[in-house]
Amino acid sequence: APTVGLLSDITCCPGGDFCDLANARSIPIANGIQAKFNQQQLEDIGELKLNISGCMNACGHHHVGHIGI
Repeated sequence: APTVGLLSDITCCPGGDFCDLANARSIPIANGIQAKFNQQQLEDIGELKLNISGCMNACGHHHVGHIGI
C-alpha cells in the first residue's frame, strides 16, 4: 500500500546505529511508529510529515516536519 505523505513515510537519519556523531538512536523510534498504525489509521490521519534526527546536525530534518523528534 502506498505510504507517501502519510505518517509511516518517515524521514529518519541513521542515528546512533550507524553514525558516530549521533547521541540518540532514531531508527528504532521510526520502526516503532511505523509498526503502531495500520493502513486505515494512516489514511484517517491523512498527510503528516514526521522527521526524526539523532543529533543536532539534523540529518533527519526534524526542524521542517509537522512533527520533529
